[in-house]
Amino acid sequence: MVWLKYIALLPALYQFVLATVQMIEALGENLPGAEKKAMFMAALKQGWESFQAAFGFKAEFAAFEILISLLVDLTVAILNATGVFKKNVVAPV
Repeated sequence: MVWLKYIALLPALYQFVLATVQMIEALGENLPGAEKKAMFMAALKQGWESFQAAFGFKAEFAAFEILISLLVDLTVAILNATGVFKKNVVAPV
């Protein structure tokens, strides 16, 4: 039941994911989604110790990697569906 203490982290984790996804979308606007997600995951892995310190918990990155990856996918899907992220589609000539 140790995992229960991590449930309280979900709102903060979601806010962090949302802000970071939006930042990476703005910086890598012309990059494919897979590359932007890889950038996000690499950045988070590099800053994992700082993230843990900011939110006052200790856990291996691998323990949260799948959850965070799913959260990124969900966040991007919501932002795509609501029109926050718009794809640049070039009309055929």
